[in-house]
Amino acid sequence: MSDRTPPGELKVGGQPRVQLLPVSVRAREKARGTRRRLVILVVFSMVVVGLGVAAAYLNERTARQALDAANSQTTALLAEQAKYAEATRLAQLVNLTEQAQKTVTGTEIQWYPLAVAIGEYVPSDVTWAGLAVDAPAPWEPTLVPEGPLRQPRVATVKLVFESVDFGSVAPFVENIHTLYGFSDVKILSTEFQDDLDVYRTTVLLTLTADAFSGRFASPDGSTN
Repeated sequence: MSDRTPPGELKVGGQPRVQLLPVSVRAREKARGTRRRLVILVVFSMVVVGLGVAAAYLNERTARQALDAANSQTTALLAEQAKYAEATRLAQLVNLTEQAQKTVTGTEIQWYPLAVAIGEYVPSDVTWAGLAVDAPAPWEPTLVPEGPLRQPRVATVKLVFESVDFGSVAPFVENIHTLYGFSDVKILSTEFQDDLDVYRTTVLLTLTADAFSGRFASPDGSTN
């Protein structure tokens, strides 16, 4: 309700008020209050921003410290690993050498011990006149059997015997099957040599994988 009294009307009991200050003074006071609130708001905003910056700095510092610690640990691990790099390289080299050794000698046959073993089957009245062996290298395909009914073979030994009797080589052919690695045996030819007055007999002996020496085979018998 307005405190002003219409003209011609007397108001009794009202609170008398007199505005003696100019309107410009009231406006300045109002503006000063507004500025004061703005200053408080700005200060509060600065405090909030400062707290945010401080929190971000602390987080960044913590992250940097964690990164430095991780880098230090990585450097230490790399330094420790470098100590065993040479040992690792040598171990790999030894392993490759062993694998190559097993591969190269996987089809190896000790020919001298085998020849000695064959000699024990040669009859006393037979002379051993020649020997020729045939065995593929480890990187070559294995020998193919001579026929569908023939035994598998990994090597062949061609033997030449001389004797005064035609059938002197027969006991050798009959008994050689007990030789280790034996696969098959057959007489290729028997010819009489007039100049020597002897029979020359050529025998082909074939061998299985049991004739391999296996010097560098694994305990389970494999070469891998």
